[in-house]
Amino acid sequence: MTTEERLENLERELARANRRTRWMVAVVGLAVVALILAWTLAKTTPAVLAQAVGGAAKVIRANTFIVEDANGKTRARLGLGLNNAGPVALDLFDENGKDRVELVADMYEPRIRLYDEKDKARAWLRVGKDGSPSLDLRDENGEIRAMVSLDEYGACLHLSDENGKIRAWLRVLKDGPCLLLSDENRKTIWSAP
Repeated sequence: MTTEERLENLERELARANRRTRWMVAVVGLAVVALILAWTLAKTTPAVLAQAVGGAAKVIRANTFIVEDANGKTRARLGLGLNNAGPVALDLFDENGKDRVELVADMYEPRIRLYDEKDKARAWLRVGKDGSPSLDLRDENGEIRAMVSLDEYGACLHLSDENGKIRAWLRVLKDGPCLLLSDENRKTIWSAP
């Protein structure tokens, strides 16, 4: 395979990754709204004012809120961790009762995970303790195939093979972009600059 063919393959992979990223940005936007709601609930007083039918104010307090469908299946759960301790979490379930979206607000690593129908986490969006955000896209075996991150050095994109080995690495630094391609043994086959 020539260098030009490899570059064309890399461009196709980057285009696919960009399409996936745009889709994930839309999902993340919705999840951010849910994260703000969960964070607001965690930071406010435990009392929530509600308007009763007669107009008198009531206080509603709960450790967990569960939303059920018409058949009594749990479709969403908002609450604290085990024994009412730990992070606030919002879980969204599909019609089969499988956890498909998990939104966790804690001081260590607020995160959103999207699960497939086989209970495998396929997309992870998180913010590390240092404030650095990252998005991991994982295959059906749990291997990270694409990762977009932002840290003090700049933006970074990793593309990995089915064995989890990084094969393409693109980082945009303050003084310009850097691109590295490697073989299955992590040996550099092309880089710029």
